[in-house]
Amino acid sequence: MMKFERLSVMVLALLLFAAPMRSASAQDITLHVNPDILLEQKAGPHSVADVDRERYFRTYHIPGMFNDELVAELKALGVSPARGTGPYLKGPGGDKYRAGYSEMLDRQSKNFAKLYKRAEARYGEIEHAIAGGNYPESERSTKRTSEAQADDTMIRGNRKGVQPEDFESAIDLINQWLAGIRKHGGPLPTYFSALNEPDANWDNTPVPVQDFLDFSRMLAIEVKSQFPEVKIAGPCTAWGHPLGDWRRWAADNSGWEKKYIEQVGDVSDAYDFHIYTKEYWAHGSMDPGAEPPANKLDSPNMHDQFKQGNIYVWDFGKAEAYLDLVYAHHQATWGEPSLPVLITEFGRQGITPQLGPWASEYLHHLYGNTITRLWMTFMDRPEVDLTVPFILPESDRGYGMQRGQALYTRPNAPDDLSTEPTRFIDFYGFFKNLKGERVVSRWEGITPAESLGLFQIAARDKDQLWVLLHNAPAKQTTLNLDLGATETVGEARIARMKWVGEAPGHFTQVGEGHWQIDQEARESVSLSNIQLGPAETVIVQVGLATSQASRSQAVYRFYANATLQPLGNQADRAARFEIDLPEVGADSQAHLVASISSPTSFKPGTQLEAWINDYQSSITLDLSEGSRDVIAPIRLAIPAGALQEGRNSVRLHLDSPEVNAMAKVAVVRIDLADSSQVMVAE
Repeated sequence: MMKFERLSVMVLALLLFAAPMRSASAQDITLHVNPDILLEQKAGPHSVADVDRERYFRTYHIPGMFNDELVAELKALGVSPARGTGPYLKGPGGDKYRAGYSEMLDRQSKNFAKLYKRAEARYGEIEHAIAGGNYPESERSTKRTSEAQADDTMIRGNRKGVQPEDFESAIDLINQWLAGIRKHGGPLPTYFSALNEPDANWDNTPVPVQDFLDFSRMLAIEVKSQFPEVKIAGPCTAWGHPLGDWRRWAADNSGWEKKYIEQVGDVSDAYDFHIYTKEYWAHGSMDPGAEPPANKLDSPNMHDQFKQGNIYVWDFGKAEAYLDLVYAHHQATWGEPSLPVLITEFGRQGITPQLGPWASEYLHHLYGNTITRLWMTFMDRPEVDLTVPFILPESDRGYGMQRGQALYTRPNAPDDLSTEPTRFIDFYGFFKNLKGERVVSRWEGITPAESLGLFQIAARDKDQLWVLLHNAPAKQTTLNLDLGATETVGEARIARMKWVGEAPGHFTQVGEGHWQIDQEARESVSLSNIQLGPAETVIVQVGLATSQASRSQAVYRFYANATLQPLGNQADRAARFEIDLPEVGADSQAHLVASISSPTSFKPGTQLEAWINDYQSSITLDLSEGSRDVIAPIRLAIPAGALQEGRNSVRLHLDSPEVNAMAKVAVVRIDLADSSQVMVAE
């Protein structure tokens, strides 16, 4: 049994929320970093202890694609392939296709075998994921039986659901495809999901959600029985935004993610999600699913859009709260720790034109900001094993030839298929040196509202410290980076990624400004006065006098089983949870993390009251003014003496000026940090 004993000064970071504190002026904000203590974050069997480039810095393409020259360029950026779709089995063959035959099958098996063999030669063993492209259709497959449950910009008239009577023959085609890859000498994919984005595509069977779940379960069982080395993932949904009342999560005719956990989680090897924040400034009428003019927002800054009521923003707490719920619901359903998570697509949906060409590099700047924030969120998740920004090395020669989400695009297609570079080459280059082991860090003097828009990741690579910072709001922030007694070598340097000059007045305009993306940290910087501009990302590089840390520390996450508990405005409408803990040392440090949701903003002065066993605390919910469908993790420090080995009770309720205030607690967890341990040289 783990025993949590004395902690060093530098322990678990107080990140998004904290106990109430005075409002801090900019110069009072300090990020304390201790390069001498390595940090490992754990949840069940999952762990994250470093900035692993193969875990995060990937591109959207099937391994083995593209010529050696482009592959060499990607390798120089520290980037590797991670994800694609296939096989594609739809065709005009009628019943012969439905009977488990496809004349395209052997050709596709040969092609995938060729790609995978080439990838093995280029990268060795590299994890990658693939999702089914489509399946043979019956006559009924072309008739929609329900509305798709993804954003309208994601729906292109697809009808990809498999009729229940065709499940077995469709799965047999997948097994034939995998057998063909093996026959032609290729290694098999690491992960396979039944269908890419079923909530946008599987809307043409009698009971779409349930039919998809039944198909996914059957596929997982049958494919793994023949190819146990292939890991099955899902649901691979496009638009998992649960909304403030969790109707996407819990509705009878929806619930793609929740029901997948409940019905397929025991036979799956990983959960697969797409995470897209919605754009409401650079979104116009030339795209399918365009928002009416009344829904457009006047600021391109996503932090502003969130505060102005954009309900489809993952960037500011929602992604963390959502992944906590996934973990807890699997644990509650199956009585064991949750599965690894794959984020096989993420980005900023709805920048117009969706398929390009984009008017200026300002749109690439907006897209890159969301990618950066979500990357930094996923880097703090022990269970997230793979993240794939939706950025292609090259836009396809067929679909989306002019798209902006690529390192090289084809702006003059279809007449001219030649490629031109985009700023995403420099975007990946900005991060190319970021790697190493995570080190302990924590904010000081930061208010809850400020913490919502500030992101930080600290890591050391031998004698170099790297601190990645992002300031989301449309205003400057100044902070002090405190390394304590750490002995440094030389001067600190900083690399910046930001928009310089005036932004375009409209998303179709080029404007006078430009996207500055430093490829190296060359600018000298004072650690006591780091200035971050609006929506600016920086990497601070500091030389260290030693080549390795001397201590290490682990932070363990423990989840309650209960989820989605109503949260009312009186003590008798409290949300109640129980969390089992190991023995807790008297000097341990702990935090309660409660993910709170509400369809509307909390009224000013609303307090969250918390009881952990006999200990009581509270926090003001002041972060949601102007926003809607709020979902965010709230952190409260807990004294070690308030916790006990075994069962711990947690009770939460609102104290609000609004008499009938109602919200929900999606999930609660307790984070415990163990003592920093002296590292023993091997």
